[in-house]
Amino acid sequence: MAALLTLIVFGFFAFVLLPLGYMLTLSAVHRCSRCLQRMGEKRHIGLPEDFSQPVWHFRLGKCSVVTARLYAVLAGLCLVAMSAYYVYLRPNYNFHEAPLTTHNIEGSAISTTWTEYLQDCGGDKIIENSVHTKILWNEKYEGNRVTWKGYFADVKFRSRGVFFVETEPNILVKMDPSESTVFADLVLTVPPQFYKDNRALIDNLKKGEGLKFTGTVQGLGSEFKMHHLRAVNLEKSGQFKQLSEILVRESALP
Repeated sequence: MAALLTLIVFGFFAFVLLPLGYMLTLSAVHRCSRCLQRMGEKRHIGLPEDFSQPVWHFRLGKCSVVTARLYAVLAGLCLVAMSAYYVYLRPNYNFHEAPLTTHNIEGSAISTTWTEYLQDCGGDKIIENSVHTKILWNEKYEGNRVTWKGYFADVKFRSRGVFFVETEPNILVKMDPSESTVFADLVLTVPPQFYKDNRALIDNLKKGEGLKFTGTVQGLGSEFKMHHLRAVNLEKSGQFKQLSEILVRESALP
């Protein structure tokens, strides 16, 4: 429970604190093998026995640190100040506003084209600077709705639920311009209810048929994952493009 609470409060910083806390609570109690009387206790972390002394001695496992009391107090104050800043003042690591985890809570329709999206968050941009690209994607695209055109490449069905199983198609879309010659560019996840209402359209799609779709941007693509959208509207565009064989990596699907 203490570890879980530390993880909730401190976030990723908990992975630094938890090993120290574990070693602080870990101890070996030595007892007599005959009468079980307690003979001594060995702790992995040792604190100064007398804090009034000018020199403090700390022990961490088999390592020992001997330092002046002033330096130890200053180091402790710095650690407390850093922890307080991390928890209460951190602007970039808040669970609700961290630019590397989530940003937009309520999405809106944006007019950005697929070409402009590639200029901001294409594969080459991720390779150049993945952190900057992720932040830009969070701020500009995540949770927002875009309307693009592409070509149907394939569909992979996924089942959701345990007692009431629902079918959720993942439509693989080839875009123009494309980032790959053999893979699809994005995956358009169709909600179960949307699939029920438009089953005839989706089940009869042919490879290379043009699609016009509106979707909520859900995931940023990478060298391992395709760009991910969740369908809001889907229709045929009336266009057609001859597509070569499209390879499907199950690991690239959401």
